[in-house]
Amino acid sequence: MARRESLIEGRWSVVEAELWDREALDLVVPAYIRFDRQGLGEMQLIAIGASIDYRVEQRDGASVVEFSWDGFDEMNATSGRAWARIDGDTMRGKLFVHHGDESTFVARRERGVQRVSASKATRRRGRPAARTRRGRRGGVASAKASPGDRSSPRRGAAALAAANWHREEDAQAPREVYEFRIVLRDVAPPIWRTIQVPGAYSFWDLHVAIQDAMGWLDYHLHLFRVSRPDTGDAVQIGIPDDDAFEGDEPILPGWEVPIARYLTGPGAVARYEYDFGDGWQHDVTLEAIVPRRTGIRYPRCLAGGRACPPEDCGGPAGYENLIAVIGDPSHEEYESMLEWLGGRFDPERFNAQTVKFDHPGKRWALAFGETAQNRRRGGRRTPKRR
Repeated sequence: MARRESLIEGRWSVVEAELWDREALDLVVPAYIRFDRQGLGEMQLIAIGASIDYRVEQRDGASVVEFSWDGFDEMNATSGRAWARIDGDTMRGKLFVHHGDESTFVARRERGVQRVSASKATRRRGRPAARTRRGRRGGVASAKASPGDRSSPRRGAAALAAANWHREEDAQAPREVYEFRIVLRDVAPPIWRTIQVPGAYSFWDLHVAIQDAMGWLDYHLHLFRVSRPDTGDAVQIGIPDDDAFEGDEPILPGWEVPIARYLTGPGAVARYEYDFGDGWQHDVTLEAIVPRRTGIRYPRCLAGGRACPPEDCGGPAGYENLIAVIGDPSHEEYESMLEWLGGRFDPERFNAQTVKFDHPGKRWALAFGETAQNRRRGGRRTPKRR
């Protein structure tokens, strides 16, 4: 006898909902529910990305699917349940958000689904938004870029649907957590963090987690350098440079590359560079792969030591000078340095419990020019210029 699950295996587009219009449903990516084998799958609608656990039953001569789901709505953990009656290539049912909304919905089976890649999506030019030292999450390009600086490439920006955190294989990925130790090079005493991230993360997602855990403000470009597990060849991952010279090493788009492809087991190391002007180098070491724990929100910061250096302080050498100056009230630059720092800076201060992580999809949208809030209003965000 055929498995009942085979009746619905595949991807279904959510085309209608009582509570949300189509623009809201497709806020981040075109809304869908995907049913895989073994009763697992995933759901993406509005700003919710979730894993699902489903079963199919026969009721009154009709096939009915029931599923529970668990995931995130932007930065907030969320969960719920749903049911739907299956009629050929159409399902009609109701979705419930725990302690929240409920709505009827209609979904239709997709045929010949193709994934949109960043390189083929519509591109638009524009620089990311500026932000003050007190601001958060504006852009990824350097404020001090010059024509010869690597931090000023013209970058293509893909539509949100291309972002890798909604990639097709998420539901197939094991529910594992990757534990990394991040150490800032050429600084003593060491500045370090230990973080855990979902095993299904892309390199863009990991970049966002590193930025937030360290305390960087994501003003500048970044680059991962890793080795192919099979050949040892060097690979660069980050934001592709549309104006790269012939013969330059290609840069793979981080939102399209899962970390599990190159960081395959404990001991694997990536070099992470942030701000090509100041040249902050980090060693990112995979220390463990552990099961995901129920009730725990990921990513999370487990531990760390010492404060992140201030942005644009001149790299390790500039930071060493900064520490020397603020440690000597008699220094001629003492007052001006404190003023530049905003009044004070404690290099020893760090508390892992205060680390807040942005949703990587939200950061991607902010960096490349369109916010979820403006999409809800039907408008677009125009990147500010420095």
